[in-house]
Amino acid sequence: GFPGYARNLKGILRSKMAHYNDPASDDITRARSQLNEVSGVMMDNIDKVLERGNRLEDLHEKTTTLKDQGKQFNRQATSLKRHFCLKHAKMTFILIVIILVVLFFIVVAGCGGFSFPRCK
Repeated sequence: GFPGYARNLKGILRSKMAHYNDPASDDITRARSQLNEVSGVMMDNIDKVLERGNRLEDLHEKTTTLKDQGKQFNRQATSLKRHFCLKHAKMTFILIVIILVVLFFIVVAGCGGFSFPRCK
């Protein structure tokens, strides 16, 4: 009768109390655990995004530096090209003048002097 029913009720109550006192079966505790896990993953993701941002900043700085160095190299190469082109033009001019002077003296010698008595 009643004492058997009370014992049975006592066992049911004990198992229910154990179930609800167990942190694994508590919905709020489970939600907090999942929230902490998601929060940890999000913090890791934020750290990774910040690291990527820093790497992108570094890459941008290096790219800008390389671009500036490229422009400077181009200016120096153009300046050097002009320098050697001018030097080449000077040498060509001097060579032409020397050839003309030599030709003039050959003609003068062939014509018998500066009065050109043989070439008249």
